[in-house]
Amino acid sequence: MNKNTKIAIFVGYPVLSNVQYFRKMDYAIGVIEDINSPLTSTAFKEKTLPQIDFIIPADLRHRDKITKSLKGFMFHTDTVLVCNMDRFFYATSIIAELFNLKQSKTLPVSIAKSMTNKFFQRQEFQKVYPEISPAFKRVRTFHGAYTFARKHGFPVIIKPANLTKGQLVNICNNMEELITKVSYVFDRVAKVYAENNVYRKPQVIIEEFITGKQYSVDSYVSPDGKIVHTPVCKQVISHDLGFDDFQTYYSGYDSGLNNEETDVVLDAVTKSIKALHIKGSPVHTEVKIKPDGTAQIVEVNVRTGGYRAQLLKESYDYDHIQNAVSCYTGGEFVMKDKLIKHSAAPQFWADKEGVLEKVGGKEKIEKLKSYVKFAVVKKEGSNVGPVNKGYGRIAYAILAHKDPKVLEADLLTIRELVTCKIK
Repeated sequence: MNKNTKIAIFVGYPVLSNVQYFRKMDYAIGVIEDINSPLTSTAFKEKTLPQIDFIIPADLRHRDKITKSLKGFMFHTDTVLVCNMDRFFYATSIIAELFNLKQSKTLPVSIAKSMTNKFFQRQEFQKVYPEISPAFKRVRTFHGAYTFARKHGFPVIIKPANLTKGQLVNICNNMEELITKVSYVFDRVAKVYAENNVYRKPQVIIEEFITGKQYSVDSYVSPDGKIVHTPVCKQVISHDLGFDDFQTYYSGYDSGLNNEETDVVLDAVTKSIKALHIKGSPVHTEVKIKPDGTAQIVEVNVRTGGYRAQLLKESYDYDHIQNAVSCYTGGEFVMKDKLIKHSAAPQFWADKEGVLEKVGGKEKIEKLKSYVKFAVVKKEGSNVGPVNKGYGRIAYAILAHKDPKVLEADLLTIRELVTCKIK
């Protein structure tokens, strides 16, 4: 590899679509593999590995272990580090600083250390844009949660500070639920952090429940801080449909918002990105529009949203990966806003705890008029369960159709077609 070779190194986990795009741009591709979370899946070995030029095993749990693991390596200052998963964001910033990469200027360790912590995010919002955050508090005991609820009233949300996808998020509508759910979260949080390889001290926060409909926005932030937003995405949360959890039932386009509502959402998202001083990265932000017409932030993730590239491609013929990569490289963002199809990404969790034996229904799902893709993400033999008990999803689908009524009908039908055998 000569000194003029462009190099992109994925930290912890390489998303295949990102790897392919960097390869198309004539980058040499590397992976710093976390030895605590090895890349052993069949999909990685068959599809991604053949496109990787080198792999460096490293212990990514904290600075000392990262430094020791990478001792003796040298990277050119123009090397691009790519972080596709929240739990590797802090490690990515340490590596950028360790090798004095240009990227370290947009990814300072002082900020990255807490960037994926929801309590830290709330603190930063309160400093400059308090209107985009509900009341919140970090709690270590039930008494802390009790005093918060007494002060702010019900409902309240209990959630871990560093997990994603609704894991262990619980709503408490009264004191009885507060007692039961706070105790459950405290009992489980350390285990769920460990199961997800989140190398941070487990923390739990309590917040006022933000009423209103939920949306999300993927944004591109250039190395010099320029912010460009994708169209607003509608998110249907299971709680809004009467369930006692917070799984993303489905997300999709279009949002159904008018221009004024769209501006309110994008203004709140812009403020959250500025408050967190994010630069040189794609950002995924979840936000709610309250009944009074204002917007508040649910959380910010320094990465692209799940399945967002596929949804944007179906609905707007959008190259989301190209724009996300441009955040790292300083390239141009190519934007489109003409809706060509309505799209949705329904997700599926097990409704009880147990061991997954089989997920069925694929043959019938493929016959849906809006069918694009169906994928099972949990292996047979995996422990599965509801999202509010800390488990991940078992499957997802991508649906798209020009007729929104066809899509809506298929969203209802697919819930009946997906079967999950658990023992």
